[in-house]
Amino acid sequence: MAVSFLDDLNQDQQRAVRWFNGPALVLAGAGSGKTRCLTYRVAYLIKEKKVDPAKIVLLTFTNKAASQMKSRVFNLVGRSSSLGFVGTFHSFGAFLLRRFAPFDGRDKNFVIYDGQDNKALIRDLIKKLALETQIKLNEGRFYIDKIKRSHLGQPDSSDDFGPKKEIVSLLFKQYQQELKKNNAFDFNDLLLETYFLLKQNSQVRRQLEAEYRFFLVDEYQDTNNLQYQLLNILNKKRANLFVVGDFSQSIYSFRGADYRNINRFLKDYPHCQTFKLPINYRSYPQILT
Repeated sequence: MAVSFLDDLNQDQQRAVRWFNGPALVLAGAGSGKTRCLTYRVAYLIKEKKVDPAKIVLLTFTNKAASQMKSRVFNLVGRSSSLGFVGTFHSFGAFLLRRFAPFDGRDKNFVIYDGQDNKALIRDLIKKLALETQIKLNEGRFYIDKIKRSHLGQPDSSDDFGPKKEIVSLLFKQYQQELKKNNAFDFNDLLLETYFLLKQNSQVRRQLEAEYRFFLVDEYQDTNNLQYQLLNILNKKRANLFVVGDFSQSIYSFRGADYRNINRFLKDYPHCQTFKLPINYRSYPQILT
């Protein structure tokens, strides 16, 4: 017999929500109830499987989406149930870095450089290094972002930069040195340095493995390589990773998002359970056709 609050879901959604241990991929199109599936799964884990809410991490891409999901979870399980974390990937990274500071020369009071700070620093470095005729400001920003998101902070690991490889490598290294000197991280660092922290510090990794048992991720098709690697290292032991994605909806390709991470997920977790949500509740049949 269905649990009463799960009666709000269709059969496909219920099958996904009831999955318990192990990796799971939910393929869902627009208007198919992806957010509902995630929030009801959290409620199911807490109310029916008696999972400690503090052991659940729910990640998404915008503060607005995170706030909405948190509100929906509270409506289902009550506000006394405080989850381990609900928020964006970057806010989760910042949370962990402040918690486990000092790390890599920064203390817990580090500042976070936004886009304008990032732009100003790179402009100053191009001038300081006399690179004005060799690389443009926006080009430098693009390459530095790509090194962090796609190459995990390794400027010499790819030929993507062509004849500018040495220039890009120099600019990147100087940029990182300035951030460290200023006790600062940029937005990419919030994920990259968290990845390095977990990879290099087995004590921290074991502590988080003990604290967090279930990870749920919204809009998985919008993850980039760095986010993909970070999730893998966080779930290496238990692999209780529940992700929801749609091949056709990736909107952050300009930030390095790679919809192929869905295929990589199936390859890295060969025993993963796959669920599909084929019903669209948002659009008329003519639009879908």
